[in-house]
Amino acid sequence: MDWFGPFLFDSEAEWEKEIRRDEKRINRYFYELPICIDLPEEESCIYSDISSIPELVPRQMSMEEWKRLPLRDEEFDEEFDERMSELFREDEFVKMLDALSVEWNIFCVERLSLDTRCNGIGVACAISKLIARICDFNNAGKNHNFPLQKSLGKFVMRDIDSLVLSIMDIVNKQPDVSIELDAFIQTAEHIRAALERKIKSF
Repeated sequence: MDWFGPFLFDSEAEWEKEIRRDEKRINRYFYELPICIDLPEEESCIYSDISSIPELVPRQMSMEEWKRLPLRDEEFDEEFDERMSELFREDEFVKMLDALSVEWNIFCVERLSLDTRCNGIGVACAISKLIARICDFNNAGKNHNFPLQKSLGKFVMRDIDSLVLSIMDIVNKQPDVSIELDAFIQTAEHIRAALERKIKSF
Protein backbone atom coordinates (compact mmCIF):
# COMPACT_ATOMS: atom_id res chain seq x y z
CA MET A 1 0.00 0.00 0.00
CA ASP A 2 1.25 3.49 -0.90
CA TRP A 3 0.89 5.10 2.53
CA PHE A 4 2.13 8.47 1.25
CA GLY A 5 -0.39 8.72 -1.57
CA PRO A 6 -3.47 10.11 0.24
CA PHE A 7 -1.64 12.61 2.45
CA LEU A 8 -0.94 16.25 1.67
CA PHE A 9 1.44 17.95 4.07
CA ASP A 10 2.88 21.23 2.88
CA SER A 11 6.16 21.19 4.78
CA GLU A 12 9.21 18.99 4.90
CA ALA A 13 9.01 18.83 8.71
CA GLU A 14 5.47 17.43 8.64
CA TRP A 15 6.44 14.83 6.07
CA GLU A 16 9.42 13.82 8.22
CA LYS A 17 7.04 13.05 11.09
CA GLU A 18 4.91 10.85 8.82
CA ILE A 19 7.96 9.03 7.40
CA ARG A 20 9.06 8.29 10.97
CA ARG A 21 5.64 6.71 11.55
CA ASP A 22 6.13 4.67 8.42
CA GLU A 23 9.50 3.50 9.77
CA LYS A 24 7.73 2.37 12.95
CA ARG A 25 5.15 0.49 10.86
CA ILE A 26 7.95 -1.29 8.97
CA ASN A 27 9.73 -2.19 12.21
CA ARG A 28 6.49 -3.51 13.71
CA TYR A 29 5.83 -5.59 10.61
CA PHE A 30 9.22 -7.31 10.91
CA TYR A 31 8.71 -7.76 14.66
CA GLU A 32 5.42 -9.60 14.00
CA LEU A 33 6.61 -11.57 10.96
CA PRO A 34 8.49 -14.38 12.83
CA ILE A 35 5.50 -14.79 15.17
CA CYS A 36 2.93 -15.10 12.36
CA ILE A 37 4.98 -16.59 9.55
CA ASP A 38 3.57 -20.13 9.77
CA LEU A 39 -0.06 -19.07 10.22
CA PRO A 40 -2.52 -19.52 7.30
CA GLU A 41 -3.40 -15.80 7.23
CA GLU A 42 -0.06 -14.36 8.29
CA GLU A 43 -0.43 -10.96 6.56
CA SER A 44 -3.93 -10.47 7.97
CA CYS A 45 -2.64 -11.25 11.47
CA ILE A 46 0.27 -8.82 11.10
CA TYR A 47 -1.85 -5.97 9.76
CA SER A 48 -4.53 -6.59 12.37
CA ASP A 49 -1.90 -5.95 15.02
CA ILE A 50 -0.47 -2.90 13.24
CA SER A 51 -3.90 -1.35 12.72
CA SER A 52 -4.69 -1.64 16.44
CA ILE A 53 -1.77 0.58 17.53
CA PRO A 54 -2.79 4.28 17.53
CA GLU A 55 0.72 5.69 17.08
CA LEU A 56 1.11 3.73 13.84
CA VAL A 57 -2.01 5.21 12.24
CA PRO A 58 -1.20 7.78 9.50
CA ARG A 59 -1.88 11.20 10.99
CA GLN A 60 -4.51 12.25 8.46
CA MET A 61 -6.56 9.09 8.99
CA SER A 62 -8.88 8.03 11.77
CA MET A 63 -8.41 4.61 13.36
CA GLU A 64 -11.63 3.48 11.65
CA GLU A 65 -10.41 4.59 8.18
CA TRP A 66 -7.07 2.91 8.80
CA LYS A 67 -8.72 -0.39 9.71
CA ARG A 68 -10.96 -0.28 6.63
CA LEU A 69 -8.06 -0.07 4.20
CA PRO A 70 -7.91 -3.23 2.06
CA LEU A 71 -4.99 -5.52 2.76
CA ARG A 72 -4.56 -6.05 -0.97
CA ASP A 73 -5.63 -3.69 -3.74
CA GLU A 74 -5.20 -5.54 -7.03
CA GLU A 75 -5.64 -2.41 -9.15
CA PHE A 76 -3.04 -0.58 -7.07
CA ASP A 77 -0.67 -3.57 -7.17
CA GLU A 78 -0.88 -3.72 -10.96
CA GLU A 79 -0.22 0.01 -11.28
CA PHE A 80 2.59 -0.27 -8.72
CA ASP A 81 4.25 -3.09 -10.68
CA GLU A 82 4.15 -0.99 -13.86
CA ARG A 83 5.72 2.00 -12.07
CA MET A 84 8.44 -0.18 -10.55
CA SER A 85 9.28 -1.71 -13.93
CA GLU A 86 9.64 1.79 -15.36
CA LEU A 87 11.88 2.92 -12.48
CA PHE A 88 14.12 -0.14 -12.76
CA ARG A 89 14.56 0.63 -16.47
CA GLU A 90 15.06 4.37 -16.26
CA ASP A 91 16.08 5.70 -12.83
CA GLU A 92 19.81 5.99 -12.19
CA PHE A 93 19.57 5.52 -8.41
CA VAL A 94 17.32 2.47 -8.64
CA LYS A 95 19.62 0.90 -11.25
CA MET A 96 22.72 1.57 -9.12
CA LEU A 97 21.11 0.14 -5.96
CA ASP A 98 19.72 -2.86 -7.84
CA ALA A 99 23.19 -3.64 -9.20
CA LEU A 100 24.65 -3.20 -5.71
CA SER A 101 22.02 -5.60 -4.33
CA VAL A 102 22.84 -8.30 -6.90
CA GLU A 103 26.59 -7.99 -6.30
CA TRP A 104 26.11 -8.01 -2.53
CA ASN A 105 23.97 -11.17 -2.55
CA ILE A 106 26.58 -13.00 -4.63
CA PHE A 107 29.33 -11.75 -2.30
CA CYS A 108 27.40 -12.94 0.78
CA VAL A 109 27.09 -16.46 -0.58
CA GLU A 110 30.65 -16.75 -1.91
CA ARG A 111 32.79 -14.83 0.57
CA LEU A 112 31.19 -14.25 3.96
CA SER A 113 31.92 -16.65 6.79
CA LEU A 114 29.26 -18.22 9.00
CA ASP A 115 30.14 -15.68 11.69
CA THR A 116 29.28 -12.70 9.44
CA ARG A 117 26.52 -14.25 7.30
CA CYS A 118 23.74 -12.77 9.46
CA ASN A 119 25.35 -9.33 9.17
CA GLY A 120 25.42 -9.80 5.42
CA ILE A 121 21.72 -10.66 5.31
CA GLY A 122 21.04 -7.51 7.33
CA VAL A 123 22.91 -5.43 4.74
CA ALA A 124 20.93 -7.12 1.93
CA CYS A 125 17.67 -6.16 3.66
CA ALA A 126 18.93 -2.59 4.15
CA ILE A 127 19.72 -2.29 0.42
CA SER A 128 16.20 -3.53 -0.43
CA LYS A 129 14.73 -0.91 1.87
CA LEU A 130 16.84 1.75 0.17
CA ILE A 131 15.46 0.71 -3.21
CA ALA A 132 11.90 1.03 -1.87
CA ARG A 133 12.62 4.47 -0.42
CA ILE A 134 14.24 5.67 -3.65
CA CYS A 135 11.10 4.56 -5.49
CA ASP A 136 9.03 6.62 -3.03
CA PHE A 137 11.45 9.51 -3.63
CA ASN A 138 10.95 9.35 -7.39
CA ASN A 139 7.17 8.98 -7.17
CA ALA A 140 6.99 12.05 -4.91
CA GLY A 141 8.90 14.02 -7.56
CA LYS A 142 6.60 12.84 -10.34
CA ASN A 143 3.64 14.02 -8.25
CA HIS A 144 5.40 17.39 -7.71
CA ASN A 145 5.38 16.79 -3.95
CA PHE A 146 8.80 18.32 -3.39
CA PRO A 147 8.64 18.66 0.44
CA LEU A 148 8.00 14.90 0.63
CA GLN A 149 10.69 14.16 -1.95
CA LYS A 150 13.30 16.21 -0.11
CA SER A 151 12.40 14.62 3.22
CA LEU A 152 12.58 11.11 1.74
CA GLY A 153 15.95 11.95 0.17
CA LYS A 154 17.36 12.93 3.56
CA PHE A 155 16.09 9.67 5.07
CA VAL A 156 17.76 7.74 2.24
CA MET A 157 21.08 9.50 2.87
CA ARG A 158 20.89 8.65 6.57
CA ASP A 159 20.07 5.04 5.69
CA ILE A 160 23.11 4.91 3.39
CA ASP A 161 25.26 6.18 6.28
CA SER A 162 23.88 3.34 8.44
CA LEU A 163 24.52 0.87 5.61
CA VAL A 164 28.16 1.92 5.41
CA LEU A 165 28.55 1.45 9.18
CA SER A 166 27.04 -2.04 8.90
CA ILE A 167 29.51 -2.98 6.17
CA MET A 168 32.39 -1.58 8.23
CA ASP A 169 31.25 -3.78 11.11
CA ILE A 170 31.71 -6.80 8.83
CA VAL A 171 35.20 -5.53 7.93
CA ASN A 172 36.09 -5.58 11.63
CA LYS A 173 34.74 -9.11 12.04
CA GLN A 174 36.18 -10.55 8.81
CA PRO A 175 39.27 -8.57 7.73
CA ASP A 176 40.15 -11.00 4.91
CA VAL A 177 37.35 -9.50 2.76
CA SER A 178 38.18 -5.86 3.53
CA ILE A 179 39.21 -5.02 -0.06
CA GLU A 180 35.91 -6.27 -1.52
CA LEU A 181 33.95 -4.54 1.24
CA ASP A 182 35.76 -1.27 0.63
CA ALA A 183 34.49 -1.38 -2.96
CA PHE A 184 30.91 -1.74 -1.69
CA ILE A 185 31.43 1.20 0.67
CA GLN A 186 32.76 3.37 -2.14
CA THR A 187 29.73 2.49 -4.31
CA ALA A 188 27.31 3.34 -1.49
CA GLU A 189 29.09 6.65 -0.86
CA HIS A 190 29.00 7.46 -4.59
CA ILE A 191 25.23 6.91 -4.63
CA ARG A 192 24.84 9.09 -1.54
CA ALA A 193 26.87 11.92 -3.07
CA ALA A 194 24.85 11.79 -6.30
CA LEU A 195 21.59 11.87 -4.32
CA GLU A 196 22.80 14.80 -2.22
CA ARG A 197 23.62 16.75 -5.38
CA LYS A 198 20.14 16.07 -6.73
CA ILE A 199 18.46 17.23 -3.51
CA LYS A 200 20.51 20.42 -3.45
CA SER A 201 19.35 21.16 -6.98
CA PHE A 202 15.69 21.42 -5.90
